[in-house]
Amino acid sequence: MSFVSIMKKKQTKILLFVFLGVIGAYLLLVGISAVMMSQMTRITYSSVYKGEKFETIIVDFEENTVQQIFFDRDTGEQWASYENSIDISTKNKIKATCSFSLFPLWRKSYFDRSVYDGIQYSITRTYGNGESIVSGSNAYPLTYDCVMRAIRNAVSDQ
Repeated sequence: MSFVSIMKKKQTKILLFVFLGVIGAYLLLVGISAVMMSQMTRITYSSVYKGEKFETIIVDFEENTVQQIFFDRDTGEQWASYENSIDISTKNKIKATCSFSLFPLWRKSYFDRSVYDGIQYSITRTYGNGESIVSGSNAYPLTYDCVMRAIRNAVSDQ
């Protein structure tokens, strides 16, 4: 066997080991996230656009409801509200999406300091024993869109 073929085999083993390590770590984090999601009782998303409250979405896993509230950007007054009950399938879909996206493990804040206007948001994760808040300004967790799509689908699907 030549030196080059021995090095290629070693590189292949190292890459396989790293790949399996990454997959194993992700699966462990998904498990932790799933346990945390099973204890989550409510998700409250609020957004502010240019200093004015714009939208609030509340997913209540105990009451099996989802509520979306819109606010007038000029007056700050509520102008529309939609509330739907969610079935067990939708509830499980939201919790599974949040688990696989590692939603319970997101950092506390995401800020793009180079942008001074735009959208600010907060997401309150409520558990039986307390709350955890994620906030941001023009910056988002990598899996933000997946979680928000699952939550918004719960409002529109019902």
